[in-house]
Amino acid sequence: MKNMLRVVVIVSALFFVFGSGVEAKRATKKTSKVTVKKTSTSSDQKSLKKAHAGYEGQWFAGGYLGDWVGPQGGDWFTNNWVGQLGLGYDFSAGAFGVALDGQYYLKDNLLVDVPEGKLYFYPDVGVKVGFSSPMQARIRTLAGAAYFFPEHPISLHVEVGPSWRVTQGFSIGFAGGVGFRWHF
Repeated sequence: MKNMLRVVVIVSALFFVFGSGVEAKRATKKTSKVTVKKTSTSSDQKSLKKAHAGYEGQWFAGGYLGDWVGPQGGDWFTNNWVGQLGLGYDFSAGAFGVALDGQYYLKDNLLVDVPEGKLYFYPDVGVKVGFSSPMQARIRTLAGAAYFFPEHPISLHVEVGPSWRVTQGFSIGFAGGVGFRWHF
């Protein structure tokens, strides 16, 4: 139980540190976006709106089906970093659970040409806690791909990878699934 509490505290602290350092960047991004919008033409504004639909600086909510099932939500901390929280039934623990993940989208490093929309790949690291008796905690390390629709703030994603149980003995398992997100 003490180890689980330590993991949750460390992950929460990391999200707090990265999230608070991003607020200043967000403020400068917003002011630069306003400047771009004031000086651009109407066709440029339309393409700018499409390019930013569902991307950085946006909250999202959706659902997930895989090693756990339930709603998920989160925030784009920067252009590439995403923080995500999921609640639902954890199949590995056999009980209600919570998943907290961080994802880094490889927007500049790994480009895939698709006819419409955008396709990005990302590594995902997080912790999943199942509130069974006894409680189970797993560290998840996933590789994922997300497709963003061109004119709608919707994305679909699939991810897969190993997970390590760190409570009640060490074991390696499988994690992953599919999900959707609606970006605000």
